[in-house]
Amino acid sequence: MTTVLPTGTGRKHTAAGLARLREVVAAEKAALNDPMARVEAQDAFHALVVELAGNQTLNLLSGMLRHIVDRANAAHLAGAVESELQKSQSRKAHRTHAKLVDLIAAGKADEAEKLWHRHITAADDAVNAAGAKTLLDLLD
Repeated sequence: MTTVLPTGTGRKHTAAGLARLREVVAAEKAALNDPMARVEAQDAFHALVVELAGNQTLNLLSGMLRHIVDRANAAHLAGAVESELQKSQSRKAHRTHAKLVDLIAAGKADEAEKLWHRHITAADDAVNAAGAKTLLDLLD
């Protein structure tokens, strides 16, 4: 899966956009101990990154995919005890989100893009490791 930071996010940013990203990262940090709240906060971060890229088509497609992933996450977390591995992955994702914002703020677009690629690839690997073969398996 080839995924890059949405065009424009790391190369052209505003103070208002950075402030919004920092607010979402802070909300995510506050939700680290609540699995459902954390998933929602991480989803809000991803949605904001795509929104700030300014590409309406990407925003629409991303929203549809996030809806599917949200349903799968809710089904997976309902009544489940979160493993230490899942907690560790969530903390790592949060640190990655915070670092991404710092790189964007510093104007380090190439580093931000590489970090985002690694992050999305790791998320893809985690979903694939879950063993779902179809969308219905993922949602069940």
